[in-house]
Amino acid sequence: MIWIHLRRLRARDGAARARAAHWLSQRGSARAVEPLGRALGDRAWGDRWAAAAALGKLGNGRGVPFLAEALVTDQDVDVRCSAAWALGRIGGKTVVEPLIEALRDADDFVRRVAVEALAEAGTPAALAALSRGLSDRHHDVRLAVVRALGAAGNGRSAAALIAALGDREWSVRSAAADALAALDDSSALPALREALAGGDLAARIAAAEALGRIGDPRAVEPLVASLQGDLQCCDLRLRRNVAKALGEIGKAEALAALVELVADPHTAGVAAESMVKVLRRDGASASTERLRRVSRLDGVQQVPWMIDEAEEAATGRLIVRVGRAWAVDTAELKELALDEMRRRENDR
Repeated sequence: MIWIHLRRLRARDGAARARAAHWLSQRGSARAVEPLGRALGDRAWGDRWAAAAALGKLGNGRGVPFLAEALVTDQDVDVRCSAAWALGRIGGKTVVEPLIEALRDADDFVRRVAVEALAEAGTPAALAALSRGLSDRHHDVRLAVVRALGAAGNGRSAAALIAALGDREWSVRSAAADALAALDDSSALPALREALAGGDLAARIAAAEALGRIGDPRAVEPLVASLQGDLQCCDLRLRRNVAKALGEIGKAEALAALVELVADPHTAGVAAESMVKVLRRDGASASTERLRRVSRLDGVQQVPWMIDEAEEAATGRLIVRVGRAWAVDTAELKELALDEMRRRENDR
């Protein structure tokens, strides 16, 4: 049966040739490599595209020379993309150099597929070559590089991802922050702290977000230090990201900075929400004096039971506040407060 489909690769009907290539790729016959390689010289671009895809599905290393040549010489963008994809499917050391060469292709889409193919190949040399794409002129290619480095989950990618935090395109910066947050914090945390302290503004904003997602308590100090003492000197987006990150980490050491951020009308909402998270997770570690200062803030009086509960945990005494006003915005929020007080059996 195989010989019939091998003959059909030379049929006049283009559809018959495409079906034959598909059938051979599904059967995984090594005998199909040479005929499919020759089909890459066909006059019809669709046949060349199908032949390249079939070689990728076969996964036979003998097809690499045919695909490498097509990747460099073929005039059709779709065929070059198919050849790059096929090389990624085959994998191994021999596909790395052709794919690195494809990173200089004139077409943006070919370069993007080459990046994805290098990630698919998965060899150390392929992953090391990915960082070259971070200087690509098209943001889609740079975004593909960042996602590939993040998916690799390799701590050695941290330096390249840190560089991507300063990218001019917001989607690339966001993807770099996501990728760094997904890395092991032992490798990502030092790089993020460095970016937060000395990077450009875009990198500092993204680094603050990534540190919050990682949630390592060691990040509290550099996050607080990034505010530089004078809140008005800090970018608004940085202040908000720092406030949110401190809430995600949830350590009582962040309360002093959050108190200052609550006083800023531009960050009050985010800071108050983060303060509640800190009190809920680590309120018992806060000093009584700091808790009392927090309890007087307008931004957090909507949830007084959380503040009281944290102070009770810290002091071991039952806190009953008589005549204290509740700054409730909705009936639903008031009902939540009453339910919480009933749960704690606080009759007063």
